[in-house]
Amino acid sequence: MLTPVLPMAALVEGDKTLIRVNTNAGVLEILVGMIEGRYFAVQARCSHAGQSLANGRIVGDEITCPRHGARFCVFSGACTGAPATQPIASFPVLLEAGKVCLNIEH
Repeated sequence: MLTPVLPMAALVEGDKTLIRVNTNAGVLEILVGMIEGRYFAVQARCSHAGQSLANGRIVGDEITCPRHGARFCVFSGACTGAPATQPIASFPVLLEAGKVCLNIEH
């Protein structure tokens, strides 16, 4: 299901924002942003300790958890640095009619 989450103009290069999306399974917290002209959307919680990634620092294509320093690729959700060992969910992004849309059920 394609879900519009915010206007494209709401994000500028290097920016990220936390959104909440209601689903049949409950509320999903998703971090949406743009790096090098590419939009990304990933689970907003670290897979290691459940810490919010909303205040995490992005360097290159990695976001660092502010609690223990685990790192994740913002495009794939892959775990790229300990102490986390599991990935975080990533969501396909589609730009449509000036809006950032996510495929929540992929």
